[in-house]
Amino acid sequence: MGMTLALHLAQKGYQVTILEAAPEPGGLAGAKEMDGMVWDKFYHVILMSDLNTRRIIKRRSVLSTKLTGRDQKPEFFSDGKLYSMSNVVEYS
Repeated sequence: MGMTLALHLAQKGYQVTILEAAPEPGGLAGAKEMDGMVWDKFYHVILMSDLNTRRIIKRRSVLSTKLTGRDQKPEFFSDGKLYSMSNVVEYS
């Protein structure tokens, strides 16, 4: 949200400085490395219905070239394994 606000203010001609309290930038969109894999710090997705987010990404061409999509089933990681959260039938 902070970077989005900074983007809007910069587009209106304001000089913007972004301050980050955490050791690394990103806030809720940050990542964490665990066992050689990079994971989102917090669960989040960009859905086709997220029109504002998709519009911001499209405006920032450098971001739009890095964004990829795929069908994804929700999963959680526990005891070294990924478990599906799609439905209970998968556990039987």
